[in-house]
Amino acid sequence: MGEGRIPRLKVEYQLSRSMFLRVVGQYTALFQDDLRDDSRTNDPLLVPGPGGTLERARRSSDNTFALEWLFSYLPTPGTVIYVGYGSTSRELEAFRFARLARERDSYFIKLSYLFRK
Repeated sequence: MGEGRIPRLKVEYQLSRSMFLRVVGQYTALFQDDLRDDSRTNDPLLVPGPGGTLERARRSSDNTFALEWLFSYLPTPGTVIYVGYGSTSRELEAFRFARLARERDSYFIKLSYLFRK
């Protein structure tokens, strides 16, 4: 049995004609139970392991929370500045939000300017 739940919240706000803010939060909870051959023998399924060995397909879960924000400033047509941040955190139990361990952060800035004659 496998299950995946992915709630997502996206909020956008236009601060002024030239400024924009967006925040996105997404939680990904994936669960996969032990794999078995239910149709014939009910024996565990085997998958390739290290060194060419076969291992049981075991239960697994993955719970991650991603948070991103973006700010844009467009003072004149052709000139724009984007500033953003994103983080990914992981926890053992789904939807607990008690022991989120930060996994990675990312930042970016993009500048664009249109030269006119």
